[in-house]
Amino acid sequence: MRKIPSETYGWLIEVVPSRSYRLDVRHYPISLEDIERALSYLRENYELYYLVYRLMFEGGLRLSHALYIVESYNPRELVEIPGVGLGP
Repeated sequence: MRKIPSETYGWLIEVVPSRSYRLDVRHYPISLEDIERALSYLRENYELYYLVYRLMFEGGLRLSHALYIVESYNPRELVEIPGVGLGP
């Protein structure tokens, strides 16, 4: 969709650990050290990307959902969660 600049895409491919899929899916282990190193780099240099990756890593979100949350976040909005006792 070309929504990010090609330089940013190239940087993401080089810095962030990822998996490469072929016709048959094979396991490619990513160590916790790789994740820690990547998140540390993002935290120090790219706060927005760090936020998106934390949402995906800790919340189990897909990229599209994490981006939607970041885009639509409104700290003034009150959200009620029925049955939990949270909300207005």
